[in-house]
Amino acid sequence: MVSKDKGVPQGREHINGIEGFWSYAKNWLYQYRGIPQSLCIFYLAELSYPFNHRNKTFSPCCIRR
Repeated sequence: MVSKDKGVPQGREHINGIEGFWSYAKNWLYQYRGIPQSLCIFYLAELSYPFNHRNKTFSPCCIRR
């Protein structure tokens, strides 16, 4: 469900989020020039984490020098 404030969709449930994910997935999967249908769910699962956390900065928590 998309909540609207004055007719403008609000929140992560907006359709642009889904379109953005498929664009991201298509660009990332292009390098493989096709994947087996039986493994498609695993490729999409691997892509969902970086897509859902794309605004975060990841750095190693323990760096030993």
